[in-house]
Amino acid sequence: MRAPDSNPPDEPGLHQLLAFSREGLALLDTAGRISWANARLIELCDRGSLIGLTPAQALDDQQELQAPGEGGTDDIDLPIFWQPPRGLKRWGNVRFKRLEPGGNWLFALQDLGAGPSVIEASGSNQSLRTASERAALATQGAGMGTWEMDLANGCVAWDDQMFLLRGLAPAQQPLSNDVALELVHPDDRPAISRAFKAMQAGDQNAGYEFRVRQPDGSYRWLASRSIPVRDESGRILKRIGINWDISDAKLAAVVSQERALALHESQAKSEFLARMSHELRTPLNAVLGFTQLLQTQLKSNPGSVANQQRKLAHIRSAGEHLLALINEVLDLSSIESGGAQLALRPVALQPLVRDTLPLVEGLGRTHEIGMRVGALPGSVRADPIRLRQVLLNLLSNAIKYNRASGQVWLESRAEARDGQPGWCLAVRDSGRGLDAVQLSHLFEPFNRLGRERGPIEGSGIGLAIVKALLQRMQGQIHVHSEPGRGSTFEVWLQEADDVSQELASKPSAPAGAAQQRESSMPDPSSPQPAMASHRLLYIEDNPVNVLVVQELVATRSNLTLDCAVDGSSGVALAARMRPELILVDMQLPDFDGYEVLKRLRAQAQTAQTPCIALSANAMPEDIARALQAGFSDYWTKPIDFKVFLGGLDALFSKPG
Repeated sequence: MRAPDSNPPDEPGLHQLLAFSREGLALLDTAGRISWANARLIELCDRGSLIGLTPAQALDDQQELQAPGEGGTDDIDLPIFWQPPRGLKRWGNVRFKRLEPGGNWLFALQDLGAGPSVIEASGSNQSLRTASERAALATQGAGMGTWEMDLANGCVAWDDQMFLLRGLAPAQQPLSNDVALELVHPDDRPAISRAFKAMQAGDQNAGYEFRVRQPDGSYRWLASRSIPVRDESGRILKRIGINWDISDAKLAAVVSQERALALHESQAKSEFLARMSHELRTPLNAVLGFTQLLQTQLKSNPGSVANQQRKLAHIRSAGEHLLALINEVLDLSSIESGGAQLALRPVALQPLVRDTLPLVEGLGRTHEIGMRVGALPGSVRADPIRLRQVLLNLLSNAIKYNRASGQVWLESRAEARDGQPGWCLAVRDSGRGLDAVQLSHLFEPFNRLGRERGPIEGSGIGLAIVKALLQRMQGQIHVHSEPGRGSTFEVWLQEADDVSQELASKPSAPAGAAQQRESSMPDPSSPQPAMASHRLLYIEDNPVNVLVVQELVATRSNLTLDCAVDGSSGVALAARMRPELILVDMQLPDFDGYEVLKRLRAQAQTAQTPCIALSANAMPEDIARALQAGFSDYWTKPIDFKVFLGGLDALFSKPG
């Protein structure tokens, strides 16, 4: 502690003030210059001597801090920033007290701290007359409102921004507690009340968030933070704080939470569909497999009863319908979740229609529906495989739901929508048409608009898939229909930028989807040429699946099948028997098909042996993952006999 500047003069009552040694004290003469200063003030100003200096010079204050003249009050209390020659910028309060009428002044400096926030502060002492103004300086440009509460008398002061945050015009006096609380959302009022009581009773920093009603009735989220301000003795004098708008952050958090929830729900739905698909496909494999086996045996035995053939045909038809339903549900789920990968490119409409019409000719003959094709100009930006799927669905519906000896018309025309050039492909029928209520539910999954009890089979998912696919291709679908006068489905797609690469015709089947090659596959009952024997291994724990595959392979005299019931025994058997092809179920008792493939590749005897996944997991991501892992192909259950045997014939067609 430094020594004071000279001894204190014998002024009335001055010895009482000297007891407050934690404050810097000085006596000012009538000219406003320091005639005496205690050691604390010398330390705070970081100077050797203060005698003869004004308070502004002692504190290096550019606003010429000085005692008021004769017309001023006897007691003055002001906030101040000052920068000692050495050390951090500090802030505090200064007080002027007149010792006697027209006489000298006592100057007192209270130190309230130092730090980076004080160093970064700028502006004049004249502009920092209240604690709220100090906070306003620190939050300038951030849209924050500042407030101050005197804990002794409960008085509160607001700056202009506090009003603006509530959509109100600034005023001289802050809102009363009752009015301010009335603007708070009813659900947040109890928390606000508890926070105020805690602030008045405690000395901790406080923070909370709440909603305030705007003049238009909407609500905005505000955050509040406050700290206590103490005197030199540690007693809390007041609390200063800030408010700021956090509505955008709250909205972003809600959006993020909703996005995460939607993603979680989408993943949960995909997982559920995958499990459902697997569980349904496994018994379907037995239903369809044994039906096809019995049909094959009955076909080779002319003495069999025809009634049995009809019953088996009904069983097989029902199983295939259920399988188609499962595939459509999976397809819709994949499209809606973004899992279906579409390759958009220029597609000419005329070749697309030309290659699609043969696929519905048989259905048209069955229902005695005529097909009239008009002009089909134009090229659009689309995925050719998916666009053909859209057209097949619309044509099939136009045929199935038409009237006897009805007609279907197909044509295209140029049409711009929303300023975007494009082409409209229209499919019109002479069917029963749809009323307004039916049109409002047309694209709802599983809603067949009251025709689920009719003779026409359908899943009620096709149009939902059509709409989802067109949305993924930045297209639209519109329906015009009138009861008794038929319906027109209009597919609109953007015009292709480059018409030199029109690739609509003959779209290739996607990798891993061997089922798409059905039309070229042989009938399992067809006689096959005798060839040298080839050895296959099937790793599968389900005895029904094993029996179906055994029966199928038995129709090929050039193939020999070995079976293993789990991954460990399968890997060991493969090393011993060295098969030319290994069929692997993806869900085994000990480990999955990926681990089987990994172990097969790790042993020299089977490192190069082709492996095909044979599984009831039929989600697109399952197929893609397996192919990426190194499986040669992916065949799904229920087993399609033509696909299965055709694949084997393609692999072992040459004599050994």
